[in-house]
Amino acid sequence: MSLREFARIVGVDVAAVSRAAKAGERLTAASVKRDANGTPSIVLAIGCYEWISNKDHRKDREPGEDIEPGAIDPSEIMEPSRSLKIQRHFDALSAMTTFLKEAGELVPKDAHRTEVITYARGIRDALLYIPNSSEIEVRRHLTGFTRRHLGEDQVSTLSKDLDEICLAMRVYLKNEITKTLQILSEKNIKLAKEKMEKNRVGSRAPNIQ
Repeated sequence: MSLREFARIVGVDVAAVSRAAKAGERLTAASVKRDANGTPSIVLAIGCYEWISNKDHRKDREPGEDIEPGAIDPSEIMEPSRSLKIQRHFDALSAMTTFLKEAGELVPKDAHRTEVITYARGIRDALLYIPNSSEIEVRRHLTGFTRRHLGEDQVSTLSKDLDEICLAMRVYLKNEITKTLQILSEKNIKLAKEKMEKNRVGSRAPNIQ
């Protein structure tokens, strides 16, 4: 996410986040990513962890004041109103998820994946059978054409040639269909990887106003 969005979540000015990203101390290279143009962005989960754990709490204490080990720094406590909004938002999402599961609109990921793979394999097998069925149909039409225009004797004479034509057609169709399926498969794998990467890097907290 952008520096401005991260600054809004942690409750500081975007300039403070920008300085922390440049210094590489409070926000390290693990949470700060840059694109090809050098524009920085923040990995939300890692960034939030580093923002809290790497903070210099000594700047927030009066001289001589110490924070007991394991104690919560008051400056890091979320405002009650915002905490309540987040809790309500979470409860609403949980209730909606439960409803969708009970309504049968949500299924386990593994079950969905198995169903999709089975469906895709069925389509693939059906497509790869087309050359075989086409060869039978083309052979029938060629035999009929030969019988009508050249006579029954030529059907037997040209039988081998007809077989070679049908075989060549079947091989051609099968190669073209296989090639197309391979291209589609590679594109789908690429899209799936891009989606996974986007979900991993671009995960963000709910936008609660």
